[in-house]
Amino acid sequence: IDNIKNVQNFAFSNFMSHLRGNETLNKITVKDFIKYMPKIKHFEKYGHLCQSRCGTECRYCYKCAEKIQKKFERRQKIQEKMSISQCRIN
Repeated sequence: IDNIKNVQNFAFSNFMSHLRGNETLNKITVKDFIKYMPKIKHFEKYGHLCQSRCGTECRYCYKCAEKIQKKFERRQKIQEKMSISQCRIN
């Protein structure tokens, strides 16, 4: 993607085929997730060490993924609460 502004309002699930059936993710846009994604500057500086340090000394990507997962889980819980039908007794 050359310009993030061109896709910032697209559903995040458009870019990951295994997520397309998820109704909650269809409502989350790229703009919502971009702040949680790994920054290119990190890879410009440390990318040459990724193969040897990833998952042991460096957990940068894992931390980003955890933030995304927390955000997704919060959205999913909110969506579940909204979809629970309520009974009214008159």
